[in-house]
Amino acid sequence: MNATVTYDDILKEIDRLDGENPEGWSAMDLSRASGIHVQRVRDKIGSLIMAKKVRCNGRARRISIDGAMRWVPVYVYIKTKGGK
Repeated sequence: MNATVTYDDILKEIDRLDGENPEGWSAMDLSRASGIHVQRVRDKIGSLIMAKKVRCNGRARRISIDGAMRWVPVYVYIKTKGGK
């Protein structure tokens, strides 16, 4: 699939999922929820942070591919005064 993924696509997914995970969303969480490849998600997160639409909310524990719990960065949507 060669569909173009914009940072607005990632932002919409973070906003949609916002209430489900208050600690934040890892790149893999967003990838699984949206169907967008994890590398594309990672590529866009930097742009979102620079645009001040998303911030890193620290780290949270997630299960890695080998079944061990690992600390990974998690991201949250920055709501503006208008709620968007």
